[in-house]
Amino acid sequence: MQCFGRLGGRGVPRPGVRVVGVGEFLRPFIAMEGEDAGRILDAFQRLAAALAANGDEAEEPMMNILAFYEEGWRVLLFPRRKHRPSFYDEEGERKILVSPAAVDLAGVCILPRDEDFRKIRLQDLETMFREVCVSPADIARLLTAW
Repeated sequence: MQCFGRLGGRGVPRPGVRVVGVGEFLRPFIAMEGEDAGRILDAFQRLAAALAANGDEAEEPMMNILAFYEEGWRVLLFPRRKHRPSFYDEEGERKILVSPAAVDLAGVCILPRDEDFRKIRLQDLETMFREVCVSPADIARLLTAW
């Protein structure tokens, strides 16, 4: 099963679940995979608790999650530092209405306005992910915290 092992991230040994922190990409994330949903849930709860301990007083830690099952469970956890990029609140031509969610963080960016779709550039996407996502160092700290 070890699909995420090829990502080259930093792995954390846990019985029955493989946990890999990947910070080398534009959107740092933590990947979990295993066949037992209970073990995946336990690993997720531990990571969520570590993320909450590092965050503010919010009701729940800021993150997006993608989960799927194909010969075992695979879960991608995208910890966040903020909800929206700075250009979301801009006025006029500098405004781009995009507020990334799980699908955007996985690589398919959704822009609800045609004008934003036509003007957004790679640099804007890179800025958005840098502002919204945690750093690779944050991913490493999360993995050691739990």
